[in-house]
Order: sequence, then C-alpha cells, then structure tokens
Amino acid sequence: GTIAPGRGLLRWLIGISPAFGVLRDAQVWVAPLALVEAVGAAAAVAAILTWRPRPTGEAAALAWLVVVAPVVLLPTLGWGADGRLAAVRYPADWAAARRIIERDPVPGAVLSVPWAAHRAAPWNAGRTTLDPLPRAVARRVVWNDGLRVGGRALAPEDPAARAAGALLAAPGDLTGQLRKAGYRFVVVANGGGPETAGNVPAGKSENRFQRLAGAVLLLDGPHLAVYRIPSPARFSEVGACPAAPVLAGDLIALLFLWSFAGFGSILLPPRTRE
Repeated sequence: GTIAPGRGLLRWLIGISPAFGVLRDAQVWVAPLALVEAVGAAAAVAAILTWRPRPTGEAAALAWLVVVAPVVLLPTLGWGADGRLAAVRYPADWAAARRIIERDPVPGAVLSVPWAAHRAAPWNAGRTTLDPLPRAVARRVVWNDGLRVGGRALAPEDPAARAAGALLAAPGDLTGQLRKAGYRFVVVANGGGPETAGNVPAGKSENRFQRLAGAVLLLDGPHLAVYRIPSPARFSEVGACPAAPVLAGDLIALLFLWSFAGFGSILLPPRTRE
C-alpha cells in the first residue's frame, strides 16, 4: 500500500531518538489545540473590536470570518463528527475486575496482557484503544507502554515493563517468576491487535492464560480473566530513580518560577524603580 505523507519521516526520527515518539499519537494534542484555537479566535475578535469598536466593511467581514471559520473548515465536528463521536460503555467485567483487585489486602503489582499497548476490543466495535487497565485500578499496573510505528516497535519506557516483557518472551510457567517479581494479579483482556504477537484470547473459552499454573482464577468473564498470584514477594521498581535528586530538581524549578514571578529573575540585575 501507499505510505501516508510524513510516516516515513516519523519512522526515521523515532529511529534516531525515541523522544520523537510523542509525535506519533497526534490525537493527544487535540485538546490543547482546541483550547489554543478557542482562546485565539476570541483574542482575534477582541483585537478587531479594539481596532474598530463598531466594525464596518472589511473589519466586520474579518470578524465574521474568524467566528465562522471553525465551522466552515470542520463542519462535521459541529455534529459530533457526523455521529461517530460517542461514549462507549465498558463491559461489566471491568467493574468486577476492579472490585477484585481493589478489595484484596495483599500488596502487589498487576500485569496486563495481551502484551500490547493498543487493543482492538470487540466491545468497542474493533476500534483501537490504549490499554485502559492502568487507569482503571489504583494498584501499580505493568503494561507494554512501548511505541509502535508501522512495523517498528520500540522497547517499553518503563523498566518494569521491559523486565515483564522478558518474562513473557521466555518459555515455561510464569507463576513462580511473577511471584518472585512481586505480582499479585494478572489481568487477561479479550481483544488485541497486530502488536500482541498471537497472545490474544478470542473468547471466554480461550480467555485463560495457560502459563499460570498454580494461580487462582478469580474472574473468567467474556471480556476479562483475572488471576491471583499466591504469596507474592514485595514489588520493587526496576531501575527506579532515587527520590533525593528528583526532589532537589523540583525544588530548584520552584525557586526559578518563584524568582520570575516575584522579581523577574534572579539571573538578571534587579529592575530600577522609576
């Protein structure tokens, strides 16, 4: 097939540095863009009214152009993208899984599989969505947060995810390894995409993860399976950054912000009073 304009360039940039991966998901910039456009349009109209308090002729035409431009350029968004923008209700399995995980008194992390950042769940009409589990439960969730652009996949950014990916890639039973790593639950979702490498359950009868011998199956619903790992070790962050440098950096940033707000800048000479 043809390659969309810019896709090859994006792959090349990500190959140079993973930091360019933030450009892949352009939809994450829609909300701040809408805010900037709304404020900018209002500022443009205010500037026109300041320029011509009672706009006539070209000034009036320019003011009306600023007002109607968003509707003219994106008419379908005025009607929810022609009815395609609508809320999707999560299946009851998700609420049941959250209750099971949140009510368990034993600490431990949660592993989310299939091992893919994006899923094409059947309850979402096959539309691709980001793995919702990290935002559905309060526990530490380890999931594949690695970026994928076309056929190029980057390693996960989370060190714990990289370690978990190595465990999943190795053959054999996982229960013992996950217990040592501090995992309390494994949540298997029904639905995946090209990133899942075949590790995708297709229905309730296939919703079971065969590599968890000895784990307790607490939920076997049509959309989710929840396994509990008995007696997990203490979960420790892999390669976690020490707290002291982070706190020191935050303090320095606050001092700079305070200096700019109160005195202009501690790096510049003080302003003379007139």
